[in-house]
Amino acid sequence: MLFKFISVGCVGPLRSGMGREEVREVLGGDFSTFKKTADDESETEDYSVHRVHVYYDADDRLEGAEFLRGSEFYFNNIKVVGERYSFLSELLIKENVVIDVSTSGFKIRELGLSFYVPDIGDYEVDALIKSVYVDFKSWQ
Repeated sequence: MLFKFISVGCVGPLRSGMGREEVREVLGGDFSTFKKTADDESETEDYSVHRVHVYYDADDRLEGAEFLRGSEFYFNNIKVVGERYSFLSELLIKENVVIDVSTSGFKIRELGLSFYVPDIGDYEVDALIKSVYVDFKSWQ
C-alpha cells in the first residue's frame, strides 16, 4: 500500500481523527497488537504486511504511525525509509524546509514528521533513515 505524505495529518489512506476500527478497515485485518512500553494506555497495532506500526490514544483515535524499512512511505515523491540522511536533508534545505537535528535523527516540526536516523549521532554522512513517525494527534 502506498503511503504518500499528502498534507499535515494526511498520509495515504490515514487521516487525523480516524478511529481504530476505521484504520483497521483501510489497512486490512492482518495485524498484531503490542504495548510499546508497560505504561502505554493503548495497544499499538503492527501491520507487518505494510511495515507500519499504528498508535492510538486512550479514546482509540489515531495518534501516530511509524513507517519502517520496507514500507511504501513517500515524502516529496521520495521513498525515504532506507534513504541516506545526507540526500534528504540537502533536498529539504534547498527547499527551505526547517529541520531539527538531534542525536537520533531529525524532525520537521511544522509537518509532524520525525525521522529516525540512529547513526546520525556519529556524524555519519551516509546514515540511513530507519523509520519515519507521523504525528496525527497534533492536527485533530
